[in-house]
Amino acid sequence: MSQFYVLEKELYRGNVTFKIKALKPDGSVIWEGITTGESKRWGRSFSEGNFYECIGNSFIEAIYGLLKDESFIKSF
Repeated sequence: MSQFYVLEKELYRGNVTFKIKALKPDGSVIWEGITTGESKRWGRSFSEGNFYECIGNSFIEAIYGLLKDESFIKSF
């Protein structure tokens, strides 16, 4: 499962959700879970740069949340 989008109304609102599966070389699962990230951004209407910054920041937040997840940390 993965999902990512940006809505433009008063603000650019980005959201990403994706499933992560960490595997051993033999293919067995070490850890499996879902992480999400969100961001908000002011900007000009229909600006490609604002869109990419918003979705990029959402991905960064999702990865940051994953790296803070206790169950993810303890699985290694």
